[in-house]
Amino acid sequence: MKKVSITTTDNLPVIIQPIKDSLRELAIIKKVPLPFYFQNIKEKEFFIKELVDSEGILLRSGNISRDMIEKLPNLKIIAVHGTGVDQVDIEACNKHNVTVTNTPGANSNAVAELTIGLMISLLRKIPEINEKVRSKHMWDKARVNGMELNGKQLGIIGFGQIGKKVASIANTIGMNVYSYDPNVNEREMSKIKTKKVNLDFLITKSDIISLHIPLTEATHHIIDKRRLEVMKEGSFIINTARGALIDEIALSVQLEKGNISGAALDILEDEPPNPKSPILKSPNVIITPHIGGSTFECLEKVASIASKSIAEFFNGKVPKNIIKKSPA
Repeated sequence: MKKVSITTTDNLPVIIQPIKDSLRELAIIKKVPLPFYFQNIKEKEFFIKELVDSEGILLRSGNISRDMIEKLPNLKIIAVHGTGVDQVDIEACNKHNVTVTNTPGANSNAVAELTIGLMISLLRKIPEINEKVRSKHMWDKARVNGMELNGKQLGIIGFGQIGKKVASIANTIGMNVYSYDPNVNEREMSKIKTKKVNLDFLITKSDIISLHIPLTEATHHIIDKRRLEVMKEGSFIINTARGALIDEIALSVQLEKGNISGAALDILEDEPPNPKSPILKSPNVIITPHIGGSTFECLEKVASIASKSIAEFFNGKVPKNIIKKSPA
């Protein structure tokens, strides 16, 4: 029997039954509450010992760094519980012949729906209105006018499976959709009634910008101080991808000035957030604790796909969705 560790915490649950179904009579399953950040070297060494016998890891919580991989001699496969693989040192895995897989598209419905929900909440001021009604018993409709999505220019950065679903939903609402993705051609975008544009055009012309790209060295702070300063006056920004895609300090400055009307962030640069981060005190910001994929349907699908990749690998097959190399 193979040995597979599932990294999961109370805050980052994993649905176990699909994993048991996939690995039945193939592997012994062990839960390991791997933290994202170790408090000290002793804690790190403790968790390395917890994982040292693992031949496979289904990774939801925690990071697998180069030095950890070097101390896990039995490890053969890491199946990431999600699409982004920035939790794993891919180059170190390549060097030590550790296969890495992910689950692209498994969370696309959940994240796309949350994205649209955040847009509506932001433009209709739903959190603010709810708070005023509940705490101040305010029932003055004239003071809480919002805006409609219909007719707005939506700029989507990243036209993968999530970006496509967001664009499709936005079309039905009556939004005009721009998209930026150098890896997708104009013909493919036109199928979902979206216009392919360059990034600078999208930044300056969109009423709402929504991010759906992975975090890499090239995309770190892709929305930086300069781009935030030239965003369309009164526009909004939504981020359900990775926190470090946006320079949060620069964003907070533009929110304070009122140049950007609002932001909805499902992720932050630091998770959990730094209590001193200015974004927490910025006006017109909705912050949710990385819940894009937190639906029962999504969690079940992701667990099933990730565990099937491990089962395929141990059965001598080539798993789907192998990460070939470190993203550029």
